[in-house]
Amino acid sequence: MCEELRSFGVKIVALTLGNIGSIIHSNDFYRIPAFITKTIDKTGAGDVYGASFAIRYFETKDVIDSALFATSSASFVVEDFGPKCIASIEKTKERYEVFKNKVFGR
Repeated sequence: MCEELRSFGVKIVALTLGNIGSIIHSNDFYRIPAFITKTIDKTGAGDVYGASFAIRYFETKDVIDSALFATSSASFVVEDFGPKCIASIEKTKERYEVFKNKVFGR
């Protein structure tokens, strides 16, 4: 599916897979694990992931970094009902650093 979407001229395809994580396809395929947290409501997590990925990619031009940041951002949304769980940029950056270190073993 990723390759078919790329054939339309899309440079980056990001597929969210819930608690499995996400797959990013640009020049290569990247599997990004989920940030494991207590899940109460998944509504909106994909939207937050997409928006966070786009913003971070605009800033960094790094697909892996953007996916890790988006995963961290979306992980807050599932922790309660509704939009009240959208985290501040400071909290998102803190979780992103923890997640990045866990993924890369640092």
